[in-house]
Amino acid sequence: MIRGTEDDDEQEVEFAAPDDTHEAMAATDRREMVERALQSLPGAQRVPLVLYHLEGLQYDEIAEKLGVSMGKVKTDIFRGREALRRKLRLKLEELN
Repeated sequence: MIRGTEDDDEQEVEFAAPDDTHEAMAATDRREMVERALQSLPGAQRVPLVLYHLEGLQYDEIAEKLGVSMGKVKTDIFRGREALRRKLRLKLEELN
């Protein structure tokens, strides 16, 4: 009877990385950067932005849900977008 070691039966298997691995990692990094920037916004800007862009609510639905005027919702979303844009621009400049 021939006895081999367990190592004899094991072979290292290498799997080719998908071509889009780098892209997927970059997308994850971007998502995390946006999430951190979004979380740093004041609630009055963050909440309407999330309700509009992520939950898909319309301005009037957001106004009703938050108990504020549609004008306030529009203003808060506009200001939130601008603040988010500035934060992301600064973060990108830091990385470069």
